[in-house]
Amino acid sequence: MKDGKIIPKGFLRSYILAVLLEGPAFGKEIRERIYKKSKFWKPSYGTIYPMLSQMTKEGLLSYEVKEGRKIYRLTEKGEEKAKKVLEVQKEIEKKINKVLSLALSIDERYIEEIKEKLTEEKRKQMEKCGLADSLNNSVKLLMKLINEKPEKMCECKKAVDEFNEKLKKIVND
Repeated sequence: MKDGKIIPKGFLRSYILAVLLEGPAFGKEIRERIYKKSKFWKPSYGTIYPMLSQMTKEGLLSYEVKEGRKIYRLTEKGEEKAKKVLEVQKEIEKKINKVLSLALSIDERYIEEIKEKLTEEKRKQMEKCGLADSLNNSVKLLMKLINEKPEKMCECKKAVDEFNEKLKKIVND
């Protein structure tokens, strides 16, 4: 999965700050923490390392070299910024859940429950068959429809109902 496909430009900085709040880490570990935190995104090393360098120059990070590897940690300035970023992320997540629950007529509690039940193994299976990409594309299309063509919502509901019937058959087989 390509980074820019789902994650908008600029989110890497926020994720690095958030995962380094958990403690110091080297580049590969930062990448794994981002994946664990996002549940689907593994940014390339070609995007992580230049960002780490830039954030170090800005005074948000510092590093020490151990066994030939740079171990990055937040500076005081970086920790303050990370805490602000987490507050904003929590607020954005609440709003996204609200939009999804309204768009899909799903209670917000179920969205959180779905996120919690997606184990690592299930995520890998979803990636393997492309289900995560398909679901992401469906949600994007729904959001576009709601924003740009509200008059088409009844047609969309019919398509979603047909899709749900097909899913029921698959689940019940």
